[in-house]
Amino acid sequence: MRKLIVVTDILIDQNKLSEESVKGVFESLEEFDIETVVVESPSMSMEQFSEYAGTMEKNGVEEMEDNLELLKEIADADYLITHFAPVSSRIMEAGKKLKFIGVARSGCENIYLKAASEKGIKVAVAAGRLADPVADYTVGILLAECRNISRLSLRPSDGKWTGKKPDNFKYVKCLRNKQVGIIGLGIIGKNVAE
Repeated sequence: MRKLIVVTDILIDQNKLSEESVKGVFESLEEFDIETVVVESPSMSMEQFSEYAGTMEKNGVEEMEDNLELLKEIADADYLITHFAPVSSRIMEAGKKLKFIGVARSGCENIYLKAASEKGIKVAVAAGRLADPVADYTVGILLAECRNISRLSLRPSDGKWTGKKPDNFKYVKCLRNKQVGIIGLGIIGKNVAE
């Protein structure tokens, strides 16, 4: 039997993994002789998670504390799926059979890629997972900037409009017949262009 470990965090918690659709996926893996084990990350608030994620991205995954349950369970695991749990060289070294790490986000800052490469462990991310919302946000910011939507809605603390117009007010009236540059046509850039 092969073993798959799924690591929870604040965004992929035990409740989500208990949903019928997810449980159905885990159950279907049994047909392929794959046992699924869920390892929980320490619970934290969204604020703590944001700080934690920032620390990992700033200092690197090797500086993060390993999940002791994951360190124990990984010993005989073939596959690992995580969202943002740190997967250090220590975890990979302990995972003697580990062949694959799937990351349920578009980045892999939480995986020590050098160690994965050295050990021949394949790493896959969910590229483009948030491409649509980021493209929508980009178009929204473009419109807000060109039409001064945000600037014109700002009011002094006393609530009285001063009548002062934004600096670009006389240059930008609308987007019709204007050219917009997109630097980079990856997944997000292509969605913005569409």
